[in-house]
Amino acid sequence: MKITTTLLIIIMASGSVLGKPTKQNSRAAASKEITCKEILSKIDTTARSTHSFQAFFSQTEVDSVFDELYESTGIFYFNKLVSTDNHQMPVFQIRFDYLKPEKSITIIDGGKVIIYTPEMSEPQKSYLIDDIKMDAFFAPFISSERLREHYDMVVTDNNPKRVTVLLSPKTDMVRKHFRELRITFNKANWFPISIYQLKRNGQKITFKFARIKVNRSISQDMFSMKGLKASLPSRSRRKAKAKPKKNPGQ
Repeated sequence: MKITTTLLIIIMASGSVLGKPTKQNSRAAASKEITCKEILSKIDTTARSTHSFQAFFSQTEVDSVFDELYESTGIFYFNKLVSTDNHQMPVFQIRFDYLKPEKSITIIDGGKVIIYTPEMSEPQKSYLIDDIKMDAFFAPFISSERLREHYDMVVTDNNPKRVTVLLSPKTDMVRKHFRELRITFNKANWFPISIYQLKRNGQKITFKFARIKVNRSISQDMFSMKGLKASLPSRSRRKAKAKPKKNPGQ
């Protein structure tokens, strides 16, 4: 399962009318008065008080070569382990539980990665080599530092309830993966509700989040091999499911 993970200010001029502005126009004008600097500050404020994040997600992928659409849904988990040692960096944990169209799981625990798909007889372990792809996911829960470092940012849509920011790569490290990212934030809590990625190969991926839960306790087993295996069907059931059907004439 591909996991890839990601702000230009376009202040759209509001139309003016003769006479006293209406209440609706006043709200619209006020909603446009936000800068990237303010948005980044709000992201950082939210990140400092966020220890865990859980949400249902939908993922849509559009293949640029065959123009095919792939859709999947599941549950996304984020957890932050903060050390009592102020000099030690927190450990960040992520889990994608894909539920439909088929069960698959990806876990990132610090620099360790565990992946399971139905084609595997056993989950596989590896190491996170290039985490730049995950910046769009990590930033709202950690800090905006890497967004500032690797992207030029512009507000592309802004209303009283939400704001969308465009991230254009400004370093070669990011350009080799993405053409652009777009993140839409809920202004009520400054958590992401949508992340859009346009990859270098033209592939388009959109994540949308709903039913968000923040700062709830998440078991450490959720980010371990033990917890992953416990959430899978038994081996006998997996084998039965994967066993090819015989043709009626056989």
